[in-house]
Amino acid sequence: KSLRGHESLAIKSSILKRSIADVAQCYYDGGDVLYDGRKAGGKQMGELTISPAPLRFFHHYQRLLDYVETHPYAREHVTVLLEYCRRTYGSNFQEAKRLFAEAQVNQKHLAKLYLPNSIVISCADGNERAYVVSKWPYIRDFGSLELTCWAWQNNGTGWYRSRHTLTVPP
Repeated sequence: KSLRGHESLAIKSSILKRSIADVAQCYYDGGDVLYDGRKAGGKQMGELTISPAPLRFFHHYQRLLDYVETHPYAREHVTVLLEYCRRTYGSNFQEAKRLFAEAQVNQKHLAKLYLPNSIVISCADGNERAYVVSKWPYIRDFGSLELTCWAWQNNGTGWYRSRHTLTVPP
């Protein structure tokens, strides 16, 4: 299904769910990956919904391709998904990779620079501050990019994770 231009995919194959979990290079926060409506940390793996699918597979396509080389039992299931991604997102992914290789980015591919558990630096009010991205980027209706992050903060007696939302204008 499509929501605000972000496609989500429902994965039903247990082999494919396991393969995706094995190659995931970031943790999930806030219920963006759900198993039958429960967060990914639940004990049972029902239907797996991946959203936003284009961002996830941009970052995991090559890892899934490598995965089938060492896990032949998963080849048939993973290959079907990869072929779908190639047909659906292939030219988009290639354009983004070409721009990134040239140290360039445009608005269309900006969200591909960020994934959960990556570190971003913001310079607000002339002060640099590091944040950890905790969710996949969200593109607002008016084109700005929203990053949900956290940073360490001291309350005078100890350290805690402070939630922040960073906005990148269009």
